[in-house]
Amino acid sequence: MNREEAEETVRQLNGLIDSSLGTVGVVTPFTAQAQLIGRLARRQFGENHLNEIDFVCGTAHRLQGDERDAIILSSVISPAMASSGIRWMEKERNLLNVAVSRARRDLVVIGHPDIEKLGSPTLASLRVYLRQKAARQEGSEISPATFRMDSLSEQLLLDAMQLSNLMPHAKLEIEGYELDFALLEQGIKLNIEIDGDQHLDARSRQRRQDITRDRILARLGWTVLRLPAWRCHEEIDAVIQEIIQTRDRLADTAASRAGGG
Repeated sequence: MNREEAEETVRQLNGLIDSSLGTVGVVTPFTAQAQLIGRLARRQFGENHLNEIDFVCGTAHRLQGDERDAIILSSVISPAMASSGIRWMEKERNLLNVAVSRARRDLVVIGHPDIEKLGSPTLASLRVYLRQKAARQEGSEISPATFRMDSLSEQLLLDAMQLSNLMPHAKLEIEGYELDFALLEQGIKLNIEIDGDQHLDARSRQRRQDITRDRILARLGWTVLRLPAWRCHEEIDAVIQEIIQTRDRLADTAASRAGGG
C-alpha cells in the first residue's frame, strides 16, 4: 500500500467529480491499495454518490472488458517498496496496458517523481509518453520530458529520435546497469547504447564488461543495439532508420508470440 498515493487519488477523484466528466474508475496493480482507496472514497463521497458515477476501484482484472470516461491509475511504487513487488509488476506489465486502455477520455497517472530510478522501466516509459503527448497539445504548459545527457552524441541522437516520433527513455537503471536509451512499446524492450572510444579495448574490441552486461540484459528480455558515437554526428539518418527497423522487427516478433504464431 501507498497511503500518500491513495489520498492523492481521492483528491483527483474529487476534481473529476466536480468537473462532471461522467463515469470514473480507479485502477492499481495491488489489491491492498485498491481496498484502501475504496474505503477512503466511500468515506468522503458516500456510496450513493459513487454509484451515480458508476464508480469502480480495483486491479486491472476488475476492469477487463469494462471502461470508464475517466481512469485514475495509482502505481503504488516508491523507494520504500520491496524490490520483489516492483519485479512482479514489471513481469505483469500487460496489466498496466489493460489499466490505461480502460479510459475513454481522461487518464490520470499517479506515481513517484523518481520512478525512472526505481526499477520499473514500464512506468517510467509511460510517464515519458504522457508528458510528451501533453506537450504536443495546443496550449499545454507541460514541457517535454528532459533527460541527462553525458555527451553531444547522446544529445544528437535524443533530438533525432524525438523528431522521428520515437519515445525513448534515458538513463533507466536495470539490475544496476544504466541504459543510455530504452524503447518500451508494443511489448519490446530495446536498449540503445552509444559507444565512444572508451568502450573498446587495446585491440579495438568490445570491452569484456560490456559483453557481460549485454548478456545479463538479454537474459532479462532486453535487446541491446550498440552504435558507435561517430555515427550520431556523421550519419544520424541511417542510425534512426536502423533503430526503427530494429524496433519494428522486435514488435513483429512480440506480436507473433502473443498471437501464438
